[in-house]
Amino acid sequence: MGYSMVFQMAGGLFLVLALLLLASYFLRRYGHKLGVGANRRTGLELLGQLPLGPRRGVAVVRYLDRVLVLGVTEHQVNLLTETIEEKEPAGLEDEFADVLDSKTNPAGRR
Repeated sequence: MGYSMVFQMAGGLFLVLALLLLASYFLRRYGHKLGVGANRRTGLELLGQLPLGPRRGVAVVRYLDRVLVLGVTEHQVNLLTETIEEKEPAGLEDEFADVLDSKTNPAGRR
């Protein structure tokens, strides 16, 4: 077994490790958008976060059909308000688009 075989095996090992690190980075970075990870299984989703100072902030979280506004500090999390998210009926966007189209394009002008 010569040096060329050792270098070839080491190069292959580094290539596999680099691909694993790259895949790990992309899953951490973009996995939540693709539905990969624990967020989709638990129904918990972070909608937004606003820092108010060192180790303090406000976070908006969706849990199932509820939207929670949380005050977050270094030592505790407080519920500021909670709302139930209303689901819009399917097809409402199409109906709005039809009305808008009929108002902006009178009959005869297309």
